[in-house]
Amino acid sequence: SGGRIQENYQMGIESLGEDRLKADRETIEMACTIMNTLGETYILEMGSSTFLDEFFREIELDFADESEVRDLIARKNRHALKDKLAALGLQNTVLDSIFALEGEMSEVLEKARSFAINDGMIKALDSLDKLLDSFTGQEFLDNIRLDLSLMPDLDYYDGVIFKGYCPSIPRKIISGGRYDRLTEKFGKKVPAIGFMVDMDLVTRIRIRGDKS
Repeated sequence: SGGRIQENYQMGIESLGEDRLKADRETIEMACTIMNTLGETYILEMGSSTFLDEFFREIELDFADESEVRDLIARKNRHALKDKLAALGLQNTVLDSIFALEGEMSEVLEKARSFAINDGMIKALDSLDKLLDSFTGQEFLDNIRLDLSLMPDLDYYDGVIFKGYCPSIPRKIISGGRYDRLTEKFGKKVPAIGFMVDMDLVTRIRIRGDKS
């Protein structure tokens, strides 16, 4: 018999043409609001696709090596990453400490600055710093964890990226980020940020909550 097609219901939210900082703040606030409605503790992991993009641009690895390093970071494979970096002569770089660059936002940003080797990396951290300042006084700040090892699901992200989780389910409920680069492919470059919500997971969590 043929394989069963699995449908996955998703909802998308996006902001186009808005001031970048304002749109980043409002979009992340909306993502946190949705996560908050699930009635469980949640974590919104936030990172920057630009920070490591700029590092890789500077060191000019060949495509296969860069892809392998990115994959090892995405899978959090510490031992294999350490071996690969040694083979490439990239010990004592940001890649060697990438898994230490996660946690409370201001602490991570301070640590990360010592690894910035070009203006692009510094600008990426400056953008995150401004975003952190814009969150001042917001309740959801306690649920945000900065993780500079966070890898985007798609290669067109070029700025802040984020993924939302509940501890009870090891799959991401929300995933998104800034993708100005994608709009440029369709003509004019327009500021754009958005995210997808996995409605199947949302429904499952809510049903479980109703039963308890």
